[in-house]
Amino acid sequence: MTLSNAKGHRSNGAQSPNARLSTLTKHVNSTAPTSVGQSLRFRFAAALRCEPLESGHTDPWPSNSKGCNVSVTETELDKWAWTISELLTLGMPPLPSIEVQRALWLRGGDDRRLIDTLRSRLGAVA
Repeated sequence: MTLSNAKGHRSNGAQSPNARLSTLTKHVNSTAPTSVGQSLRFRFAAALRCEPLESGHTDPWPSNSKGCNVSVTETELDKWAWTISELLTLGMPPLPSIEVQRALWLRGGDDRRLIDTLRSRLGAVA
């Protein structure tokens, strides 16, 4: 068992979770995010302050980990396909979630061609 000293550091040199949260919170409160790294640190600090959700995660943002799979119904996929097609016609390619892109691509046929067209227009973003 490691003991914490007065500064919140453990005797083996690692910071205790409370000291780390305190440090992150002070940093978050003192500046606004100006980079992706800072934004991620802000999000991490906020997640540490949250109560865990039913899935066990403290961050409500969807993830691909077990218990957090996003399922899309056939009706929703039909609506996504129509929307993507219309927006591509207008020259405004949308950025649907990766789950929607995968589900449409797996349907094959016109939906697969639609996703291939979307990805070619978006380039590295998709």
